[in-house]
Amino acid sequence: MRILGIDPGNRGYHWATYDKVRNEIIAWGDESKLPNGAEFDAVAIEDIAAIYHPSRTRTDTAKMIGRLQAAFPDAIMITRERVRTVLTGSARGSEAAANRALNRFIPSFAARRRGLNGHHRAAAACAFVAVGRLQRQKIEGEKR
Repeated sequence: MRILGIDPGNRGYHWATYDKVRNEIIAWGDESKLPNGAEFDAVAIEDIAAIYHPSRTRTDTAKMIGRLQAAFPDAIMITRERVRTVLTGSARGSEAAANRALNRFIPSFAARRRGLNGHHRAAAACAFVAVGRLQRQKIEGEKR
């Protein structure tokens, strides 16, 4: 199972591909090198939390998310808060704890720091969390 995780920003986005079978990040890049969506079992986009105090940056990020949703209509939307909760096991988990957990869950990721930045890590974490959601949906579908 291959998941494309996308971390949108206000000016562009970064992505990472997580391979569940190999349990590793197999590719990453930015919007200039986005792979074809047909190569993946699912696409996960990191969503922003509710906007109580909108700013230009958040509004531009929301627009980018809208463009990505148009490009990938079946994408799974996952908030950063959900990513931290799944990776750390706590709703109060910190970004640092989430990054350490990501290194534990995907051992090869820690070794591949070359060429990776925080946005790639966020995209990889989003893809990793999406696998769990897809597995739950499959189980629920089989129960019906």
